[in-house]
Amino acid sequence: MAHLIVHLANEALLGGPVQFRWQFCIEREFKYIRKITGNKAKIEACIAEAICLREMADAATTYYPDDVPTQHNPVTRYNVDVPENDPKLKLFQFPGGKAGKGTKYKLENEEKDCIMLYVLMNMEEVIPFVSREVTKYEKYDVNGFRFHTETHQKGRANPKTINTGVFTKGANNFDYYGRLQSVYELTFNRTNVQLNIVVFKCHWFDPIGGQRSDKSIGLVEVKPSTTYSGADVFVVAHQAKQVYYLPYPCQKAELKGWEVVFQVSPHGNLPIPSEDDYNNIDPVTYEGIFYQEEQDFGEYILEPFVQEDLGNDAETRGESVVDLKDISMLEKLLEANDNYDEPPPVDPSTLYSQDSDSDSDPEKEKEKETEYESERESDDGW
Repeated sequence: MAHLIVHLANEALLGGPVQFRWQFCIEREFKYIRKITGNKAKIEACIAEAICLREMADAATTYYPDDVPTQHNPVTRYNVDVPENDPKLKLFQFPGGKAGKGTKYKLENEEKDCIMLYVLMNMEEVIPFVSREVTKYEKYDVNGFRFHTETHQKGRANPKTINTGVFTKGANNFDYYGRLQSVYELTFNRTNVQLNIVVFKCHWFDPIGGQRSDKSIGLVEVKPSTTYSGADVFVVAHQAKQVYYLPYPCQKAELKGWEVVFQVSPHGNLPIPSEDDYNNIDPVTYEGIFYQEEQDFGEYILEPFVQEDLGNDAETRGESVVDLKDISMLEKLLEANDNYDEPPPVDPSTLYSQDSDSDSDPEKEKEKETEYESERESDDGW
């Protein structure tokens, strides 16, 4: 299949992007329509009634509450815990989901102090008390991502995905990239209300010496061998976004040890386009499709159709013959058609007396019978 590359290039050149000529969505709709035809005698009526019901349901479910799962508010793929009470503090209003069974883990003094410092600096309403006994997880779902700790990732046999990359925005205009090490669920007890919060403990790369970027092409590179010198290694779970790092296949001196950062899109959520995405389009180099905005184009006057123009056009539509051989051949065909003699008409009464399987002629049969009778008369006279 060495010629396959040439065929694909020609197909892309003639047909354009595949999303504008892909038939998968249309075929999937046809499959759905075939299933809803209950009465085979009235297929069109069944299809029309089912489509009307579906459109009515889609329009009605738009006004359902947010807690009712509908087509416009589908159930998330990953786990999301619904809080038992309605927390008033902003830091506890970001639900997440536990993936897997949790185990009890006792925090070290340094870890406990770092977590308390981070929580108190981000939320002043919380009572300055946290238990040293927390719940530790190896996997956690938040913001449409599924995060794995490095220990869990290394223990997976033949993993197809790498879910340890973490990214968060810093307060000092630095972007922090790292890998997830542990997931802790903290419990805050206040009278009869129990509040839980999940934090990530990460190994952060050096944002100065271990990071470089090229804004012209949107490329970000990190050096995993570097380590952030600060002690604030914790981040609240809902503040983290998922990334993954891809090393360079070419081991040049300037690329050795560096890995490229790729942003991971959250499951079920597509990025919303901004105005800058449309303002930065160059009409000269853009290969997409432009759509005309709705506006008033004015009035148009159509000229009446003339039948004579159609006849004149038909007269001049014939093909021209310039080869002498073709002209002589056409002349011979015309002469042959003029000299063609039509066969004499056949009496219909003779058609019924003639056998369809026989090849004999009725006129010749009559002549033979007349000759036979004359021979018999001559024999009798002799």
